[in-house]
Amino acid sequence: MASRGTLAYSVVVPIYNSAPQVTRLYGRLVAVMESLGPPFELILVDDCSTDASWAALAGIALADRRVIAVQLARNTGQARATLHGIGRSTGEIIVTLDDDLQHAPDDIPRLLAALDGPAGYDVVFGVPASRHHAAWRRLASRAVNLALCLVLRKPLNLRFTAFRAIRRRTALQLLGLRCAEPFLSVLLFRITPRIAVVRVQHFSSTIGPSRYSLARLARVTFGCLASLSDGDRRSLVIAAWAVGLGLLALALGAFSFGRPGLATGIVMVLGATFGIASLAVGSAAVAVGWRGRAVLRSPVAEVAVLRVISDGREAA
Repeated sequence: MASRGTLAYSVVVPIYNSAPQVTRLYGRLVAVMESLGPPFELILVDDCSTDASWAALAGIALADRRVIAVQLARNTGQARATLHGIGRSTGEIIVTLDDDLQHAPDDIPRLLAALDGPAGYDVVFGVPASRHHAAWRRLASRAVNLALCLVLRKPLNLRFTAFRAIRRRTALQLLGLRCAEPFLSVLLFRITPRIAVVRVQHFSSTIGPSRYSLARLARVTFGCLASLSDGDRRSLVIAAWAVGLGLLALALGAFSFGRPGLATGIVMVLGATFGIASLAVGSAAVAVGWRGRAVLRSPVAEVAVLRVISDGREAA
């Protein structure tokens, strides 16, 4: 087997409470990567699961030297667990995906083909035509995507997902960015404009009920705001406050001068609701900016690791 310094591909997967399907995930990834031919590694990062995920990962890594299994000491979130795996990778191309098999490993060759095409892309996202998510999550994703399009001047069809293929030079730049709560897709868009999208399959989660809660949505939103550049964040604050004040003025005008009735009531309620929400987003962006500057002034905190299994044995 080729040394890790000459690997063509690294596949990084953050794992959290996925014990029932870890073996299935591993089997599907290996089948796809072996079909490609060049040497590869799988980096599976257990983000401090509370189930038997680590036991399953350890058994796989001890039996297959192509697998690096990492157990983090505390739950850091999907983005930081993924970054930790990228930091351990040695492949010239790095593929990331979630552990729930909603994105099919069978689509990895499609991402790699687009990355190796004549356009010279640095990042390729696998974006499903339709998603098997709850309606509220789809609505929230569309709202976040629209906001990012306006602020980042991102094409509307360039949807961000955790299923990506990244060139090593771009991944190294990603590792060099510091952020209070990283949102990797936004950071990648800041690094390079050479980004493509390929359509992929999307399936219902094999883990069971969605782990995507309102708290996680808030964390993702915070990550988006924190990952923006200072200039883009200022633009968002100005736009959000302008829209918010405009909507509140509309609601106040309807209350003061509108004729009593259903239409006036709807204008008042919607104007006040979305106006306050827009002002809240702008205020949150200001707070995130303050926290981001504090993070830049503080020492870099290392992600604590409990165990690592590499080359078929537990590392010190």
